[in-house]
Amino acid sequence: MSGRREGQPMSAACSRECNRSCCGAYSPPRDVIIAADQSTGPRRRNEDDRDQERRSTEELQKVRRRWQEEEKKRDEARDRWSKQKYDWFHPPAEYIVAMETLLSAKSTEI
Repeated sequence: MSGRREGQPMSAACSRECNRSCCGAYSPPRDVIIAADQSTGPRRRNEDDRDQERRSTEELQKVRRRWQEEEKKRDEARDRWSKQKYDWFHPPAEYIVAMETLLSAKSTEI
């Protein structure tokens, strides 16, 4: 049986993707490894993946908070503007009473 013997270096021809028969070690083909990983459930993520996910979630929350604050400021500005517009175009109550009196007097004359 050909194979790697204790104390001998691994053959240069042997690569990570081969079945390592040249050096006596056996590694199953990639598709077998992938299938085995999938059959055992979702792949486990390492700490870097979790940290990256946490950072992106925090960033998303910051952006969402900033967007909500800007939206609130826009709503407040719109409310102020519409109130100012209403106050600007809305005549005083005395003027309205005077106009109603004038119009009712004219309608009785006709």
